[in-house]
Amino acid sequence: MLAYSFIHGHPPGSCGEVLAIIFECAHILSLKESISRLNATAES
Repeated sequence: MLAYSFIHGHPPGSCGEVLAIIFECAHILSLKESISRLNATAES
């Protein structure tokens, strides 16, 4: 959200933009989770 505001100079207005940002954040979080799982399996 903050990064979006800095890039575009204003907070996201439409519902679609908000959803897109939420999905993007969820995607990044799931990627991090996958990476940490891979690290855990590699260590064991």
